[in-house]
Formats: sequence, structure tokens, C-alpha cells
Amino acid sequence: MQELYNRAFARLDRVAGKHQEFAQCRAAYLSTHPWDVDVRSIDPSTLEILTVMRQPAPVELALIFSEWLAALRASLDNAIYALAAAVTGQNPPPHASAIQFPICSTPDDFTRQANRLKMLPPSIVDALEKAQPYQSPWGPVSQRTSPWT
Repeated sequence: MQELYNRAFARLDRVAGKHQEFAQCRAAYLSTHPWDVDVRSIDPSTLEILTVMRQPAPVELALIFSEWLAALRASLDNAIYALAAAVTGQNPPPHASAIQFPICSTPDDFTRQANRLKMLPPSIVDALEKAQPYQSPWGPVSQRTSPWT
């Protein structure tokens, strides 16, 4: 089973490399000062402030980001697979093709996703639910309001 965890950590190492590559590409782009700020007087009591992009972000930046995200997702999937194998003592674990690390934007989404993880103890599934994006006030469908409204 250790080999399964080693694979998950190897993927995580790839994630770190992609993060560094993204940071370097982003720094190179930002060093060109690709934006300007224009301030226009509309009337004596009103200014209009515009940020103008003079140079678009390089396509490479989006490609590196998508590679980073895919590697991160793969490491999470590998980790949950390794955990399922360790918990059940079986490799492949039961329902191996359905095992996927849940990343959900609503409690209902998590309930549906959790059905794929029936081989895990409830305490682990509960811990996974506590880590879902919808649990955060800044999650994908949070009830936060803008400080600007």
C-alpha cells in the first residue's frame, strides 16, 4: 500500500514544480508592467479611474495553470485511492473506478459524491466534507457580500 501513497506524493511533487514554473512565468509577465492606470476628470467632483491592459497575459500562463490544476487534482485522487486501499486492505479497493476526491460547491453535491466513498469510514467522509469549498465563507456559492455594495 505504501507504493500507492508514494505515487500520490510523487504527483504532489509535480504540483510544486508547476507552481514554481507558474510563478516564474507570471513574474516575467508582470515585470513588463503590462497595465496602465488612466485617470479622467468627468466633472469637478468626479474622477474615472481605468486600468488598461497594454499587453495581454501570455498563453503559456494559462497552460501552466491548467497543468498545475490537473496535477493537483490527480494527486488528490491518488491519495483518496490509496486511503481506500489501506482502509479496505484491498488493492484495487471496492468500486475502484468510481473513487475520486470530492470537491463540491454545495452540500447536495457532496452527498452525491460521497456515495463513491462508501468503503471509507464515516469519520473520514466527515473530515472530507469539512474541507469542502462550500464550508468556507469565501467558497463558490457563499453568502458573502461585497464591501463595495
